[in-house]
Order: sequence, then C-alpha cells, then structure tokens
Amino acid sequence: MEIFKGGRDSPTPQECHCKTKERRTIAFQIMSSTGLKNLPKHAVVKFDKVVTNIGGAYSPSTGIFTCQEDGVYSFAWTTQTASGSRFNSEFVVDSSIIAYNYNMPGSNSQSSSQTAVVDLKKGNKAWIRTYSNHGYFLNNAWSSFTGFKI
Repeated sequence: MEIFKGGRDSPTPQECHCKTKERRTIAFQIMSSTGLKNLPKHAVVKFDKVVTNIGGAYSPSTGIFTCQEDGVYSFAWTTQTASGSRFNSEFVVDSSIIAYNYNMPGSNSQSSSQTAVVDLKKGNKAWIRTYSNHGYFLNNAWSSFTGFKI
C-alpha cells in the first residue's frame, strides 16, 4: 500500500509498513431438527441441524457458542410455536441474560425473533435457554439460531 506525503499539489509516494490484523470468519446458522416440548426452566435450547458453522464455534451437541476470538458479535434467534402454545426464551452470555424472546399463544402458529449485539472475549459462552418451564416450538426452518463476528 502506498501513502502520499507532500500535500495535494506534489504528493510523494511513501510505502506503508502498517500491520493489519488477520481476521478469521466466525459464523453459524443452526436450525432445530425436532420440535421441543415442555423443557424445564433455564434448559439450553439445542439447535442441532447445522446449515453453516464456519470456525466451529457453535456446538450442536451442547447448544453453546464458545467465543474463539475477541470482538463484537451479532446473534439472532427465531422460534415458531404451534397453535395455542407459547415459548419463552432468553439469550445468555456466561451467566448474564442479554435479551428475551416471547411467543404469544394464539389460534395459529406464532413466530417471534430477537437480535442481540454483544462485545465478547475469547472463552465467553453464549446460548439460548428457556425462560420458563413450559412451551413448545416447531422444528426445521421455523426455529433457528444464528451468529457471526462483525
């Protein structure tokens, strides 16, 4: 890369010896392969059908994202409930609740989404868990969890 010195009328090229930090891509999109029903309060919601897991930071077997690199991350999750059901969930980083998501029971299926942007440090863990001890959400593309480093 060249930078210029000397003003706009007589620029003199100078070589830049800047060090750029190499960035890894960290991103995941996971869906649920089965509907979940009557989970206990604060149960980790295990989204288990991997669409994308670049960097391998999300574990489908535990439902937990483990931060591999300091930075700002965006997370989003969507749940769809069956007719007459509700599903309350929350996004947690380590032991802190960051955001809530609530599906109202209705005469039809209901969908609800939430997004959280957080500053994470290497080793922090993030997951979706139930807020209360009831509910039912639908599987496949209807319920998902996504995250990526900004």
